[in-house]
Amino acid sequence: MGVNQPALRFWRDVVGTYTGGEFTEVYREDRDKYIQSFSTKG
Repeated sequence: MGVNQPALRFWRDVVGTYTGGEFTEVYREDRDKYIQSFSTKG
């Protein structure tokens, strides 16, 4: 199926802005997608 590049760029920008760049990203071959992870402080 392939990675949706426009969506990936959008979410990298949104998550990067929200977290100040403090997030991790991994590619899951079994799901053919990237996963961004981050923490928030309440």
